[in-house]
Amino acid sequence: MADKTFFYEWWKNTPGPRNFLQEVTKTAMSGKSAVIDLRSEDLENFLRVFSDEMSLRNLSPSVEIMNTDEESTETIFDLITQKFALRYRRDFSIEPFQDLAEQDGIQGAIIFIPVSDADVVSDMIDDYNSVEKNTIGSIFYVARNIRPSLSTKKILVNEYMSPIDSQFFAMRILQDVNLTPMQRWYSALIATKIAMNISMSESLLEKICTPDLYFDTKNFVHRILESSNLLRMKNLQTKLNFDTFFERITWETQIQLVLPIVERVREEVIERNEDLLRSLLPIRDEFGNVMDKPLDMEFRNLKYHVSQGFSYDDQNLVETMYNVRNELSHLKILSLEKLEEVLKLAQ
Repeated sequence: MADKTFFYEWWKNTPGPRNFLQEVTKTAMSGKSAVIDLRSEDLENFLRVFSDEMSLRNLSPSVEIMNTDEESTETIFDLITQKFALRYRRDFSIEPFQDLAEQDGIQGAIIFIPVSDADVVSDMIDDYNSVEKNTIGSIFYVARNIRPSLSTKKILVNEYMSPIDSQFFAMRILQDVNLTPMQRWYSALIATKIAMNISMSESLLEKICTPDLYFDTKNFVHRILESSNLLRMKNLQTKLNFDTFFERITWETQIQLVLPIVERVREEVIERNEDLLRSLLPIRDEFGNVMDKPLDMEFRNLKYHVSQGFSYDDQNLVETMYNVRNELSHLKILSLEKLEEVLKLAQ
C-alpha cells in the first residue's frame, strides 16, 4: 500500500498527474465549472494535494465534496445554494447557474459533486461558464461516464496520464509485494493496460497490484472489475466483452516483455554454438532464404540443427523458445508455467 507521502509525490511531481492537477487548479482559480473523471474513491487523496496547491498560491478556499442522491438541475442547484450561497438572491429571469455565477453566489467555495452521468450536468456547466469571472468560486462534477463527444468543459484524467505514469504507480505499489522483479514488472504492465483502457484510478491500481494479479490474472482481474462496477461502464473500450479485453491486454503484455527475452536467448545460444553453426553455413531455409551468418538463424532454423552438437541445456532452450515464439506469433497466450520459464531466464 502506498502512503500519503507517495500520493502527494504522485500528484505533484509525476508529469501526467501534475498536469491534470494544474488544469483543475487553473479552472478553479478562474472561477469556472468543469466535469472531471476521477473516481469518487480517489477524491480524498487528490483534494488533499489540490488544497495544498491552492494554498501555495496564497489562496485558501473552502474545498468541499457534496453528495446528492438525485441528479437534476433543480436538486443540485438547491443543495448548493442552501449550503454555500446564504446571501444569494435568486433572479428568475436568467438560468439558475448563470445567475449563481454572476452574483458570485458560492462565495469562494470550490465544490466537487460526484454524479453518475456527465450529460445530466453539461447544461449547468455551460451556464456557469457563460459568465466572465475572475474570482474563485468553482463547481466540479465528478462523473464516471463522460462521452468523448461531450462538448462541455471537461478535464479527463486519461488524457493527461501516460503509460509511464501508470507503470510508475504500479511499480511503487508492487515494490513490497512478494514477487520476483520480473514478476513485478509483468504485473505492472498488466495493471497499466487495465488503467489506460478502463480507469486511471489510484484505488483500482491499489486493489489489483497484488500477487494474485500475477498468479491468477484472469479470475482476479474479473473479480476486481466486477466488484468495482467497472465492467458495466458505458465508455469501456472492451464493449463489455471481458474475455476479449483480457486476452488482448495479456497477449500484448507478453509480446512486450517476453519477445526481447526470447531474442536475447537466441543470440546467446548462437554465440555459444557459433563455430558449429558456421560449419553448417550457408544454408537455405524452407522459404528459400539463404543464411550465411549464424545470427541470421531463427529458432525454427536452430531447431533442425540442435542434434549436431548443442548441449542438452541449449537443446532445451531452443525447443522452449521456439514454442514460446510460435505461440505468441499465433496470438496465443502463454500459460503461467511457460511464462515462468521465460521470466526466470531474465533474472
